[in-house]
Amino acid sequence: MSINKNDRHFMEMAVKEMLRSRSEHTDKTDPLVGAVLVNAEGKLLDKTSRGSLRKGEHAEFTLIERIQSKTNLEGSTLYVTLEPCILRKPPKMPCVKWIISGRIKRVVVGMPDPNPEILGKGINFLIENGIVIDFFDLDLIEKIKEENKGFIAEQIRKEAVPRDQLVEFSKPSEEEIRLIETASIDDLSADLIIRYLKARNTSYEFPSDDLWKFLKKNGFLGQSDTTGELIPTVAGVLLFAKRPEDFLPQNRVMMEAQFGNKVVSDDIAGPLLTLINLVEDFFDKNVRIFTEIREFERVKIPEYPKEAFREAVINAVAHRDYKAGARIIIIMNDEGIRIMSPGLLVAPLTLEKILSYNAPPFSRNARIALTLNYMHLMEEKGSGLRKMRDLLEENGLPPPQFNIDSGYFVVKFSSSLYSARGTRLSPKLLSRLSKIQNDIVEWVIQKGRITSAEYAERVKIHKSTARRQFNKLEELGILEKSGSGRSTHYVLKES
Repeated sequence: MSINKNDRHFMEMAVKEMLRSRSEHTDKTDPLVGAVLVNAEGKLLDKTSRGSLRKGEHAEFTLIERIQSKTNLEGSTLYVTLEPCILRKPPKMPCVKWIISGRIKRVVVGMPDPNPEILGKGINFLIENGIVIDFFDLDLIEKIKEENKGFIAEQIRKEAVPRDQLVEFSKPSEEEIRLIETASIDDLSADLIIRYLKARNTSYEFPSDDLWKFLKKNGFLGQSDTTGELIPTVAGVLLFAKRPEDFLPQNRVMMEAQFGNKVVSDDIAGPLLTLINLVEDFFDKNVRIFTEIREFERVKIPEYPKEAFREAVINAVAHRDYKAGARIIIIMNDEGIRIMSPGLLVAPLTLEKILSYNAPPFSRNARIALTLNYMHLMEEKGSGLRKMRDLLEENGLPPPQFNIDSGYFVVKFSSSLYSARGTRLSPKLLSRLSKIQNDIVEWVIQKGRITSAEYAERVKIHKSTARRQFNKLEELGILEKSGSGRSTHYVLKES
């Protein structure tokens, strides 16, 4: 869902321009970038692509400083398929500076920059300078990523650029790169780091100077200002420390399952790469199991699909605010599951975008999210919310609910109508039933048994009409007749 009716048109225009981009290098892949500029009244000013006028010129610079240099751009909107840059070799100026100097009011971004050293910083810099940020629709973001897959692959593998050669506008405000002065490289797990290296298709001896250099480049280690020694960052501790909770107690996850009078709780800790599995283990042990009727077979399944739960947990772990002292809280009970993640949404994400399932892949913790992606625990395409919704609906459950509550971002899975006997019909089978047949089955599941006369009286239909519906449910293998004469009644057919 686009932000307004004209946004989609200009987004698509920028994507078309992107495909006209001209590369200036033969030894590396340059990004394809398209840009569209619209004035305060919503009228198109112009459009262009990377390298359209001069070799190596960024699309934003070409549009703002070359094509529209004599135009008053105050209040205008820029649509650009790649996050504006914050790094340029002097004397060149980064695109964020051109945007701000042009008094552009709003920037609609397609793909965030895939370089972990840059990802999100251009967007954050613009926000800090009063620029309104929005994102392209998810389907267009995926198209932009597909066209730039070579560029993306190179960016996430390349060495960090020496900072003294660049003009950089990045306030190190991200909590995940904060150094943990009380931790040391001895606190890191060799097994976890080796798993990470394998996922990155690279290898280093553990321990070794080359390995420490690699981890420092990726934001997991830094140099202490007081001792000069290499020490882990927040991200390094959360992902690779043997006991991250010793340094960051907020890393723990509080879990509780309460069904009837039975209450089970646990305080789960550990590095993120194993913590997710421990949370899943709690789910497996405590989720309610139901018998699902699938025509002539009965299958034991959990009340909620594990994949949907896993998606919600990974999102909570990847995107929560680790600066906050609070823990992730997960409550399972008769009403459903609530997954509470500390921290509000990161600008420019909004609850409206989340509720429309059109939230872009923008994370508070870029390094953590990227690492989980390397480890095949989460996707970067921004499709997680839709996947969660689809999995729930495929299992006959309501879509997830999203809310902000007391400093937490909350995801809730709601329960459906089940009986104490723990039986339900598969969504596929339910879709084949009429409204009356659905009503009959629901009655039987809730009450355990029913007669055709009782049902006819309840809904005020003729007994013969009711009998026809019961006969159909018998044919489908859902109900079976029990008793005889006046004692004849219907129950769920045994497997």
